[in-house]
Amino acid sequence: MMYRKLYELWLKERSTRDLQEVPPSLYELVSGYIATIGRKRRMLDKNTIEAVLLKHESEEAEELAERLLELRLKKILEKMSSDDVIPINLLTNEEREFYGKLKDAFARQKVIRGVLKGTAGRPRTGRNKLIRFARKIPVIIGTDLRKYGPFDVEDIAYIPADSAEMLVKRGVAVEVNVRA
Repeated sequence: MMYRKLYELWLKERSTRDLQEVPPSLYELVSGYIATIGRKRRMLDKNTIEAVLLKHESEEAEELAERLLELRLKKILEKMSSDDVIPINLLTNEEREFYGKLKDAFARQKVIRGVLKGTAGRPRTGRNKLIRFARKIPVIIGTDLRKYGPFDVEDIAYIPADSAEMLVKRGVAVEVNVRA
């Protein structure tokens, strides 16, 4: 029964460019399903037809789950590369974690590219400052009421000048001067 559901999810995912809705705990369910098959196989003589069929079912389920994962991660990467919005409700628990980390990496990459070019990623108004973090800090709320971070040591970011000055004053960050 679980194999059929997994196969249907894979077919549906494969048939469209958009992410399809799947259970948030999909990979946990698949893992449990494969583990159950393994327990059943261990209780049987491995030369029986049932044991051989269970082995085949387990291998096919693993392969199908891997294909589904690769397909979904590829879609996530493509959407992020084109700055498309990804509805969080379409992601599994594991994909949400992956997406969050990837989103942070993409944001940092944009800032670094902007600094290297001397133009892109720079503040459009004089109200932001570029800072480099001297300590690891969690997400902060800037004076513009937007979330920033979390940041690791040596990360750089443009944040509201008031917030940047406060962080510099507390020794959490250092202001970075960029000459165009």
